[in-house]
Amino acid sequence: MMKTIKTILGILLIIVLIFAFARLHEKRKLKKLRIKRPGLSKKDYVKALEQKGFYKVDIEAVHENLKEFIAEDSFLLHPEDDIHKDYDIVDLDDLELLNQVCDSLNIPRPEDCEYEFVNKQHEILNASYILSLTKRIKEKTAYNTI
Repeated sequence: MMKTIKTILGILLIIVLIFAFARLHEKRKLKKLRIKRPGLSKKDYVKALEQKGFYKVDIEAVHENLKEFIAEDSFLLHPEDDIHKDYDIVDLDDLELLNQVCDSLNIPRPEDCEYEFVNKQHEILNASYILSLTKRIKEKTAYNTI
């Protein structure tokens, strides 16, 4: 009985250590990214994307959802950061992020045709990609309600 408990505790300790090292690795990667390309304050982030023709409310929704996803409050985002490569948001997490942004903006979730349209304009998943996608959905939704 005691041997079983020690084995279970040992396995739990190993799992905790794996997660701790993974989190430490993520933090180091984000720190290196900010050395390579400094992040922007939320105000500057919004301004940079507004200059590309996106709406402030959409930009703020993307910013807030990204911050929540990477779970680093003090980390400054940059509009050109590759969400897959730089933030390690992969697999179905990227779709969950996109869905969360749409939900926070009270717009329908993207369909394949919206993804196809935006994929032709953007090579990487970054803030501009997400904002182009939300803009496309809003345009389509507005067109369908007329």
